[in-house]
Amino acid sequence: MSDSPEDRAMATVKKAEQMIKDVQRTLEDGDDFFRRQGLDRSKATAFCEKSMSADDRRKAEELLKQDLAEIDEEVHQAKLRQGDEGGSSKAKRPRSMV
Repeated sequence: MSDSPEDRAMATVKKAEQMIKDVQRTLEDGDDFFRRQGLDRSKATAFCEKSMSADDRRKAEELLKQDLAEIDEEVHQAKLRQGDEGGSSKAKRPRSMV
């Protein structure tokens, strides 16, 4: 099996599709949880938001920012690794023959 840029791109697309399916399944599981508990998800969310203090909200937002920064760094590093593995996509200049 070739490890061409097209093959790597298709593998990346398949991974992304699987991640989307996983997220959708997780959201559905969350909805099922609320239904089983007899709760309205929007009301429960609104209640939780009201009960958070400004300090709690600030801490949560800071943790979220840290997580997103770590994800961005991981993506950046993965792109660098992929670029190193694939080599240059530019055509090399032909050498003069002697």
